This record gives sequence, C-alpha cells and structure tokens, in this order.
Amino acid sequence: MAGYFDHHGIAQRADGDRVTADLPSGDSVDIDFDTAGRIAHVSLKVSP
Repeated sequence: MAGYFDHHGIAQRADGDRVTADLPSGDSVDIDFDTAGRIAHVSLKVSP
C-alpha cells in the first residue's frame, strides 16, 4: 500500500499493523494487515 500512496502523493503513516493515509478530500483511510501481511480490514473516515 505504501508504494500506491507514494505513487499518488498521498500522505501516510504506519503504526504497527496499520497504515493510515490522509486523502486530499480531508478524509482518511485506515488499512489493517494480518500477521501474514495481507489486508485484513479497511476503514474510511469521512469528514463532515
């Protein structure tokens, strides 16, 4: 995921098994990975 976000110039940060990206709209997306490195859960936080 980091390469995808880098390619599109999207700010991101990693915290353990989670990557959070700040989208240009002001929204953010959290991507959680399992112990095998696979995407386990995606959550979108929409700004009001």
